[in-house]
Amino acid sequence: MKLPAAPTVIKYFLAAAVLAALAVNPWPVARAFDTGRQGPAAKDISIIVAGTEERPAWRVFGSAIGGVSTGDLFYIDATKYPQSFRASLLLANASQLVSGYNYLVLRISVLVQSEDGQWLQAVDASGAVIKEAVITLQNSLLTYELPGGGQYNLTVSGGTYRASAGNGATVAPEFRVLVD
Repeated sequence: MKLPAAPTVIKYFLAAAVLAALAVNPWPVARAFDTGRQGPAAKDISIIVAGTEERPAWRVFGSAIGGVSTGDLFYIDATKYPQSFRASLLLANASQLVSGYNYLVLRISVLVQSEDGQWLQAVDASGAVIKEAVITLQNSLLTYELPGGGQYNLTVSGGTYRASAGNGATVAPEFRVLVD
């Protein structure tokens, strides 16, 4: 049996090392955040981007199938704004992600901070509990009507994906939140 030439062995070794490195390093769910405030809510509502360690992450390589960890995206502080307002969460680069994923499903929850500092499931401006919703590559916008006077957390409560072998999987999702 003849062994492959040394350069071929080195190529396979380097390819395996790169794949192993990608499998060990988590892929950030959001590489860039953007916030927008419009209308009368602009001066009284602040939007805070969750810190890197608080955000959800997953590992993407090749045609991987996997899950998405839980994590925070944005904090909305409306304690100085007593009226109800609309908050919209947008997966801003869904058209770029389509080439890299067969599917991407992220479960989104809206939490409100209680007086004792606990994060609880939020209610909308009509008093109905806000149920977990799904953002996908085809449905990349969620809008909520929130009561004023609270602190809110837009969070990923889990998800799944399947990457395609194309180069699009190297694009990280970018989220934006608009408040008006």
